[in-house]
Amino acid sequence: MTNEKEYTRMNILFFITPKSETAYLYDDCSLRQAIEKIEYHKYTAVPVLNKKEEEEARRSARKQNAEQMILQ
Repeated sequence: MTNEKEYTRMNILFFITPKSETAYLYDDCSLRQAIEKIEYHKYTAVPVLNKKEEEEARRSARKQNAEQMILQ
């Protein structure tokens, strides 16, 4: 008898929610809006995004994409 552990492989993508289906809040929304969204989606937590930081991240991503296209 051998005492080998049997490992099962799992596809972790099964547990990941696509960004387009993820519920989120902006930092300027009201508490009422937050509670409504949490109850509607039956979540225990919802990420809170900062609009200014999100816009800066988009601009930065566009700039990086443009630079990569120029280098190719």
